[in-house]
Amino acid sequence: MEEARPAAARRVGQRRWGDWRARKPAVAWARWRPFKIKTDPQAAVPHDEWPLPAAAASRQPGGCEELHVEMPRFNDRRHGAPYRFVYSVGSPDSAATHVSGIVKVDLGRPPAAEPADFGPPSTAPPEPAAARCVSWYRTAHYPSEPVFVPRPGATAEDDGVVLSVMLDGEARASYLLVLNATTMRTMATAYSPVVMPADFHGEWFSEDI
Repeated sequence: MEEARPAAARRVGQRRWGDWRARKPAVAWARWRPFKIKTDPQAAVPHDEWPLPAAAASRQPGGCEELHVEMPRFNDRRHGAPYRFVYSVGSPDSAATHVSGIVKVDLGRPPAAEPADFGPPSTAPPEPAAARCVSWYRTAHYPSEPVFVPRPGATAEDDGVVLSVMLDGEARASYLLVLNATTMRTMATAYSPVVMPADFHGEWFSEDI
């Protein structure tokens, strides 16, 4: 089925690209050809809704609310199943404009209890602010999307390493960061001969692909 080109596009092409279109008509046609997607106006759009009664709703802080995180990833072997650990790029300051570290969040630990609204203040030491989070931070080092790589033969969900391509703002260079996925401690770094921008998505593939 042949489609007509829009008149406005044809006029612009004749005025600005006349000679160029004469030499490369196929390229010009591809440039101005309208793009259409067939849709079904009668198609159903399913959605689910779960109303929460205001009187029964409550908030359970987990200790990570002040963190600024992006690009969450988890063990890919847990796709389609419940998972416990999430790895993200992040910043310890929610108002920060750039992420400068990698955060591991443990979703399986029970959240800290809500403080009581009555009674004398507790003398017990406060719950750590990041009780469910383990972080790796370094000033002026900007991470890309973290990727979890399981250890061969691993059975524990977080038994492996976390990889991220880092942009070293001090050295103006990029390097591969290897973290212990359980402790979030540095295991190795490998600097690259080329600089790669931060905030890139990433993936890891085994040799048996």
